[in-house]
Amino acid sequence: MDGGVIRVPDGIRLISGFAFREVPNLTGVILPDSLERISDGTFSNCSFTEILIPEGVKYVGYHAFSDCNRLEKVVVCGKETIIYESSFADCPSLKHIEWAFSRTPDQEFHFKDMSFLERHLEAKANLNHAADKRFLELANRCGAGQTDAFKAMADYFDSLSNDPCASPFYTYAANYWRYRAFRKGDPAAKEWFDKWFADNPGKRLPSVIKENSNGTEGHYKH
Repeated sequence: MDGGVIRVPDGIRLISGFAFREVPNLTGVILPDSLERISDGTFSNCSFTEILIPEGVKYVGYHAFSDCNRLEKVVVCGKETIIYESSFADCPSLKHIEWAFSRTPDQEFHFKDMSFLERHLEAKANLNHAADKRFLELANRCGAGQTDAFKAMADYFDSLSNDPCASPFYTYAANYWRYRAFRKGDPAAKEWFDKWFADNPGKRLPSVIKENSNGTEGHYKH
């Protein structure tokens, strides 16, 4: 295949893995409304600048669009579309993913394996944190694996959750970072968890630690 702009025919439900991999002159792709699945590596290392993923797509595979150096814009039209963090790995020109619908805070956690910070910054309601120097400092330190920053990030979100009108997002976020600090052996985080479960026997702590197979947010259970 020499490239150019292609239109995947109507009626196609699945695009096989690596079907268009490394087609350097593939400058445009039009996907049909019938499409349900984009397999692993399908469009990796192509040259188009934007892609619209139709509403009917349920799954975008691992590395489906990885190494697309010119890709700048991605629009996802489906509320149930599953996207992996690696689906758009190593796309240096891609700054964010656009969603063609409004998502609730809970829906932010339903995208498999995506970086928590990435999901947080993509949510339009949370973009104010992108300009918060404290958040950016902690995000960089968390990204570098600095254990003490995990607990500090938990405290950051916890302070935001104290507002009576605050979204549940902030409580989930605080619990997520507390858990990461706990897993790294932070004594303050361990003390917090021990106290919470002592005060709330038999209850589950809402968080974003994992996602259940039915797509609901995960919980940490003592």
